[in-house]
Amino acid sequence: MKMKTLILKLVSGGGKCPVRGMSVMLQNLWIGVVIIFLLLMKFEGFGQPTVLYTSLSNTTPASTNNRWSLNTVGAFRQYRFQANETGPKYYWAFSLGTPASWDYSTNWRPWTSGNVMSYNIFIPVGWANGARRNTSSGGSDGELNNIQNGYYYTFNVSPNAATDNIMAVLETSFNPVSFVSLVDAPAPYGARLATVTLSSTPSAGEHVYIRYTTDNYTTSTILEITNFGAGAIGTAIVPVPSTNGVTQKYYAYSSNKTKNQIDVDVGSNGQVVHDMFTLSLSSGASNVFTNPVVVTSSGGSTLMNSYATMKDAFDAINSGTNHTGTITIALIGNTTEAATAVLNPGNVAPASYSSIGIQPAGGSARTITGNLAAPLLDFNGADVVTIDGRQGGTGSTDSLTIRNNSTSAAANTSTIHFMADATNNIIKYCNVLGSATMDVTTVEGGTICFGTESATGNDNNTVTNCNIGPAGTNLPTKGICIKGNAGALNDEITITNNNIYDYFSATVPSSGIYSGAGSSACTFTNNKFYQTGVRTQTTGKQHAAIWINNTSGNNFTVSNNIIGYSSPTGTDTTRLVGVVWTQFTGICLSVGPTIPTSVQGNTIAAIRISGSCYGIFPIGFPIPTPPFIGIEVQAGEVNIGTVVGNTIGSMSATKSINYTSSSNSTYSSCIV
Repeated sequence: MKMKTLILKLVSGGGKCPVRGMSVMLQNLWIGVVIIFLLLMKFEGFGQPTVLYTSLSNTTPASTNNRWSLNTVGAFRQYRFQANETGPKYYWAFSLGTPASWDYSTNWRPWTSGNVMSYNIFIPVGWANGARRNTSSGGSDGELNNIQNGYYYTFNVSPNAATDNIMAVLETSFNPVSFVSLVDAPAPYGARLATVTLSSTPSAGEHVYIRYTTDNYTTSTILEITNFGAGAIGTAIVPVPSTNGVTQKYYAYSSNKTKNQIDVDVGSNGQVVHDMFTLSLSSGASNVFTNPVVVTSSGGSTLMNSYATMKDAFDAINSGTNHTGTITIALIGNTTEAATAVLNPGNVAPASYSSIGIQPAGGSARTITGNLAAPLLDFNGADVVTIDGRQGGTGSTDSLTIRNNSTSAAANTSTIHFMADATNNIIKYCNVLGSATMDVTTVEGGTICFGTESATGNDNNTVTNCNIGPAGTNLPTKGICIKGNAGALNDEITITNNNIYDYFSATVPSSGIYSGAGSSACTFTNNKFYQTGVRTQTTGKQHAAIWINNTSGNNFTVSNNIIGYSSPTGTDTTRLVGVVWTQFTGICLSVGPTIPTSVQGNTIAAIRISGSCYGIFPIGFPIPTPPFIGIEVQAGEVNIGTVVGNTIGSMSATKSINYTSSSNSTYSSCIV
């Protein structure tokens, strides 16, 4: 009430002249505000702790009345001294003012006497031996016990003015290092390389951490730097953020606490624990990750940049300006592609790169999606590109889905397309989904397509450990298509350890892998071909798992594939409902006559065929074409089971191959 009265007195003056009266009123009001502020500082304790008092003496620097100015370190206050004697009982307190003119009207110390401080622990608000807020010079100095001569004592306290403060006193036998510099630089897959230089190599028991955040330290993570070498220089990789549209900050600090100790205390007391356990602090770095596609390169005018789509990223690489050399692409969000993302060769100007790696990043699954009657991703002569769907390129979890939703039957409709002599590329641990509906034998395309637009061939490419299936409920006619030119064979292509599933059409031929004209010396091994639902044809066509249709193609390897069932784990059954001309073929071969194609160790089982389908006599054939064929050789030189036998059906499970027909045709029971 006294302060309110003071305000009224100050603002009630003034003359009869309105302007002059207003001027006096404003002047008095300003004086009143200043006086109130001073009174609040004096009587209500506004102001932050600025002085540390301790009864210890200090060798460096020399003491001034046993009081020292607290240093502002990041978001807290700190002072460190080295004890020059050993003793059982010393005192401490925080106050306002300066060492030469301290002010105890507000101080931070225990409320009562006899409270002993423990070292190397977090002292939260409310603890009796902590930095309790006192006004009117109240409270009693805290106590320090068992001070060791030559040891260093680091006082940390939060800077709150009107409340109790948290604090910690860190005791170390060593003089903590200081930070000379922290240098931020791009690292592969959107990460950052933090290079820390210290005043000296850390002592035993001294830990150096990088603390990073994307929400201004509301939450954060620390990682320890342990590789300090010559010049006391150490490095750490700060991971890319878990999503785009954020600013990532980080800095380094040293502590005598282990990472586990800090993590446990943070779990109990919150993020401020990092401040209280800090011995020394570095400068900080800040990076903005605006878009979901982060491109990092060893050369170019922009060593790291983010892009909205894969097309934008590929265009930047193709320009040969922004990114050159070794390039990585990290997906920290999902993209929707409105047009084909075309990647040109790295050795043809203006593009200039030696290799490209593409991975999901940030700890979450990512999706590249489009709805294009064309390729979604088109490797137009691009070489040495690896798409790895695993986080960090390790483990076995598929975290990247590449999906073209288009049901177009137009040529080259595909999710991933290789053309113009794209070589030495790898797709692994990805979900590659598509719904293209072209005729298998006549139109180029498929979920993954190795195309004909080549001069020397799309060679030495690998697809491994992928799930290759439909984009939703619309099934593709081809999982993988390989078609080359007579003078530019697509060869040495390896398709291995994949799940290829739900490829089907009711009206046109369909195949899990179709290798047509212009293909040779490809390897199809350890893949699983299956259907997760009942497939019903309305027009009788061939449905094959592996279909090689090239009488000029030699030296294929088809081995250890599993065809049938309804899942990759070998459960249930592939079910096909057919009509006249329907034919299920496990492996269909029309190959060249020179170097034999090898078919070894394949299993074709758990298949049920029903409906009105039956065997018929195609023109010129002496025997009927049956509804089911396990392995069919139409032309060429083939070694079947000469090394490891193939299995069609089962010696133990009944009705592993099950064919029934509702037709009354003479050939309704034909099966080979």
